[in-house]
Amino acid sequence: MERVFVDTSALLALGLRDDDRHKEARRIFEGVLDAGTPCWTSSYVLVEHISLLHRRAGTVPLRKFAEGILPLMTVVWVEPSIHEEALRRLLKSVGRGISFVDVTSFLLLKAEPGSSVFAFDSDFEKEGFRVLR
Repeated sequence: MERVFVDTSALLALGLRDDDRHKEARRIFEGVLDAGTPCWTSSYVLVEHISLLHRRAGTVPLRKFAEGILPLMTVVWVEPSIHEEALRRLLKSVGRGISFVDVTSFLLLKAEPGSSVFAFDSDFEKEGFRVLR
């Protein structure tokens, strides 16, 4: 069964009404929900998103996320082995500009070959994942 991995870039676009991609993010997310496609994210994406959303927009949008969007997703907690492998890969790719959170996402996605990605981060396409548009 296809599932959709939701990245921080998509979550921020959903949560910030002044984001240039807010309308596009809503369209894509509503399409995924209407199709009944299960959504998932990682604990690292969740921590990154909560931190950024709270800093940029405050508690009200964070509460809307926690009560409205988060319950629609399964959160996969990053295991120590994934954490260690992601750090090893990140250290090998110094200067490439990919975040630690993205590297953990790539590893999790490779373990879920049927997943599409809801993201506005071009690194997912560069890594060969199917990104929703």
